Amino acid sequence: MHSLTSNNNKLGRKLADQSGDEREISFLFQRLSVLNQRYNAILLHDCFVKEEEVHSSLIFVLFCIA
Repeated sequence: MHSLTSNNNKLGRKLADQSGDEREISFLFQRLSVLNQRYNAILLHDCFVKEEEVHSSLIFVLFCIA
């Protein structure tokens, strides 16, 4: 984790040197954070069971109980 942060700081420093804006390091970390949140949201979305699957599972359970 330390090397990742170090690499991001180096990249942010290069971006800041190119643009002249010292906030580029913060902007880089914010962009990476948003990308991580979007990726996690996609993974979470794919974990949910579709409504049709729940319905058919419920019918199967009710059939087995009866």
